[in-house]
Amino acid sequence: MSDQLTNQLTLGMLLKEEYDFSFFFPGDNKEATETLERFSQGNGESFIYLWGPKGTGKSHLMQSVCLNAADNNLACSYLPIERLKEYGAEIFDGLESQNIVCIDDIDLLVGDPQWEECLFHLFNKIRDNNNRLLMSASKSPRQQVCVLPDLHSRLTWGLTFQLKGLNDEEKIIVLQRSADRRGFRLSNEVAQYIFNRCTRDFSSLFHVLDKLDKQSLQQKRKLTIPFVKEVMSW
Repeated sequence: MSDQLTNQLTLGMLLKEEYDFSFFFPGDNKEATETLERFSQGNGESFIYLWGPKGTGKSHLMQSVCLNAADNNLACSYLPIERLKEYGAEIFDGLESQNIVCIDDIDLLVGDPQWEECLFHLFNKIRDNNNRLLMSASKSPRQQVCVLPDLHSRLTWGLTFQLKGLNDEEKIIVLQRSADRRGFRLSNEVAQYIFNRCTRDFSSLFHVLDKLDKQSLQQKRKLTIPFVKEVMSW
């Protein structure tokens, strides 16, 4: 991998520190979460495949693995394909030397012969180096329509977890925990008000929290429903 590309990737791939295991609300994904914690410590299965629709926490868990791996003195790389595909397959160069490699959204590579071949070879190199690979996708490995049959076979190696989304009550708990982490309290009434008037994906919910955090500090106002209503109307 060229120095220029390495610098570009470093600037664009900063992990979100709040995406750690302690902040992840597992819901029905407790087994997957516990398995990934062991995985991030260099224990258990060497190949894991996560799948599920957007908003089920795949990227959060992958970044949690990297953060926890670093705490355990393991080298780990996180590659969000949606952001990195434009750099070409060179992004895979040398990754086999990492203790753990996390590739997010492999759906964006499946169906492209060049990318599939590079991913197939990366699988083999990681295995030969006794390292670990974590992948995520929106489809199960058996649903992936690969150009290379051997890659399709590789995707079924190891453990597969289907991640399930949180229900509304669990999402409100996550919203309140996120507010606590930012240093302010979100009452049940205010949390429910936000939830009822915002798109219920976490990106949108957290965006509202960021606005509330900033404005409450600037205006020195408490998070009442009138104040929240005012900020959300901007």
